[in-house]
This record gives sequence, C-alpha cells and structure tokens, in this order.
Amino acid sequence: MSKGSPPTPPDPATTIAAQSAANTQSATQNAALNRVNQVTPYGNLTYSQNGTDPSGVPNYTATVDLSPAEQAIFNNYTQGQTNLGNIALGMQGQVANSYANPIDTSGQPGINSTGGSTAGIQQLNASGIPGQLYGFGGYGNVQGSLDLSGLNPLQSSVQNQSNAPITGQIQNGANSPWAIPQAEYAAYQQQAQFLNPQFAQKHEALDNSLINQGITMGSDAWKTGQQNLGLQENQAYGNAGLQAVMAGQQEQNTLFGQGLSAAQLQNAANAQGYSQGLSSAELANSTNQQGYNQALGAGQFANQAQAQQYGQAANNADFYNQAQQSSLNQLIAQQQANNSAQQQQYGQQFGNAQLQNNANAQYLQQLFALRNQPLNEYNSLMTGAQVQSPQFQQVPTANVATTDVGGITNSSYQNQLAAYNAKQQGMNNLFGLGGQLGAAAILA
Repeated sequence: MSKGSPPTPPDPATTIAAQSAANTQSATQNAALNRVNQVTPYGNLTYSQNGTDPSGVPNYTATVDLSPAEQAIFNNYTQGQTNLGNIALGMQGQVANSYANPIDTSGQPGINSTGGSTAGIQQLNASGIPGQLYGFGGYGNVQGSLDLSGLNPLQSSVQNQSNAPITGQIQNGANSPWAIPQAEYAAYQQQAQFLNPQFAQKHEALDNSLINQGITMGSDAWKTGQQNLGLQENQAYGNAGLQAVMAGQQEQNTLFGQGLSAAQLQNAANAQGYSQGLSSAELANSTNQQGYNQALGAGQFANQAQAQQYGQAANNADFYNQAQQSSLNQLIAQQQANNSAQQQQYGQQFGNAQLQNNANAQYLQQLFALRNQPLNEYNSLMTGAQVQSPQFQQVPTANVATTDVGGITNSSYQNQLAAYNAKQQGMNNLFGLGGQLGAAAILA
C-alpha cells in the first residue's frame, strides 16, 4: 500500500504578487469610496478621474466651483484689488518724498532735565537749646539699717515657775502585788462565812432525808442526791469566787483613780508654772518687738521723707526737660514750615519741567504722524474685503478590508499538511497492528 506524497508548499513569489494585487485593489476601492462630491450654499466640490498612473491606479482631480453670488464677489474683489493696487502704485512717489528728507526738529521745545531747585532746605540746628537733665541731687540718703541698741534681748526659753516635775507614771496602791489578791480574798471570805454553815445544814438534812426514805449510803440514789447537792455547792462557791474577783478589780480601779488624780494634780501644777513662765517670756519679747517696730517706723518715716524729696527733685528735672522738649518742638515746627514752602516751590518748578517735556514729546509725535501718513494711506489701499470660501464637510472615511492572501494560502497549506500527517499516522497504526498479529500467529 502506497503512503502518498506530502502537499507542495505555496510559492512565496506567487503569494507576494497575489497579496500586492489584493492590497492595490483595496486601496483603489477605498479611494473611490472617499471621493464624495459636496454641495454648499457658497460652492461645490467635485471629484473626477483623469487617467491612471503607470501601475494602473486611477488619478483624481478635485474641482471647487463658487456659487454665482460668491463668484461675483470674487470678481469684484479681484477688480477692486487691482484698482487699489494701481492707486497705491501712484502714491509710491508721495511715500518716497515723505521719507526722502530727515525730520526737521528745529521747532521742537527743549527738554528740561533738572526739575526743581533743591536749594533752601534747612537742616535742624538745636545748638541754642539747653541740654536735658539726666541726674539730680540734694534729696538725702536712704536709711537701710535700724538702731536696736536699746532693746532687751529676745527670750528663746521658758523659765518654769513651778518645781513640780511632769510625771508619766501613776503612783498608787494598785501597783502593790498583794493589793488585789488581798481584796479578792477578803471578798471571798465574806461570802464563804455565810455559805459554809448553809451547806453543812443542807448536807445533814439530805442525809436524814435519804435515810428516812430508806436509801442506803453508797447506793445509786444516795450518790445521785449527794452529787446534785455538790453541784449546788460548787455553783454557790463559784459565784462567790467571781464576786471576789470583781471586788478585786473594783479595788484596783479605786486605787488607780486615786493615783491618776494625784499625777494629774502634779502635772497641772507643772503646766501652770510653765504657762506663767511662757507669759513672762512673751511679755519680754512683745516689749522687744514693740521697740523694734518703733525703730522700724522711725526708719520708714525717714525713708518716706527722703522719697518725697527725691520725687520733688525728679519733678523739677522732668519739668526742665519738658521745657527743653517744647523749645526743640517749636524749632522743628518752624524749620518744617520753611521746608514745606521750599517743597511747594520745588513741586511747581518740577511741574513746569514736566509740562515742557510733554510738549517736546507731543511735537515729535506730530512730526512722525505727518511723516507716516502717506505710508498709512498706501497700506490702507492695499487691504480690502476677503472672499468667503466654501466650507466643506469632513467626509467619513470608508475602508475596505484587504484580503489576507498570504494568511489564506498558508492556512490552506497547513490544512493539507495536517490531513496528510493524519493519513500517515493511520497507515503507521495499521502496519503496527499487522506486525502484532503476525507475531502472535508465530508464537501460537
């Protein structure tokens, strides 16, 4: 079985020629589509073909035709421009004569470059005015210290008028180790002398009662009766003991109160002595302070008198300086008035100079205006109204897509080559299957 031949690749020269022909045809079509004739109120735009170039591409001519009204304006404008040109040519002699001779400035007013006179300005001369006062005297001295020689010295300690020392402890019978036990023992014995005979009678009455009831000594009933009476006896003696302790505490408080009263009396006596000593020291210091205040008042009075004398001297100096300033101000005002009159005279002279210079400039402007008048008239004749040209609309561009001959040719070749490769693959697969079947038959 034959495998066949692959497709022949496209010829590049043939493909390029075909692509060029397609491009030329597209360009020709685009040019023809964009040659749109236009008609406006002012004129028309018309395209016409007038042959082809050496490659066969058509040539076009764009012709603009004015409307009758615009054509008449154009003709009149052209004729008017021709007439104005002839007149202007006739005026060239006048322009030449105007510029043939230089400008005559013999009658021009002179320029004043000096302005006004600055003579007569007065400088300030204060030589005849007395100088200012910067200092003065005769007002005494300031007293900066006090004479304290006649004052008693200050007391910085207090002489206690009492010999009783201050105590921080209480001296009384409560400090004795036997005072409270003795009080407790006495209180307990006082209770016990009543309890002992009472419970002796109760024990005897209990024994008789138990015997009369037929309860023998040592039996449970006997023990129970004795225990109950014993509990009553213990409670009674316990209460007597508590009352004895309370009596001991009361005795201790009594003794402490007595000692506290004695200590307070001693400390009160000491405080009274200290207060009397403090009063004596304060009286001495108050007398000293009074003497100091009197000395201070005398010094302040002296300084106030000195300050008053100083203020009067300062006022006199200030009054003198005010008079000096008044004289100076009057001198300045007089010289300012003189300078103001000189300034007015200067302004008038300067105004006259400006007026003269303005006349000079105006004279030159008139000369130049007369000199340039023929040229201005010539230029005016050379200008005129403009013709209204037709306004044509921008034609939308129409494009014809160029045929991609190269792409189409190459795509066709690729398709043929793909079909050929697929056919070859099928043949290869068929030959491979036949080889596998033959090998299987040999092995069988």
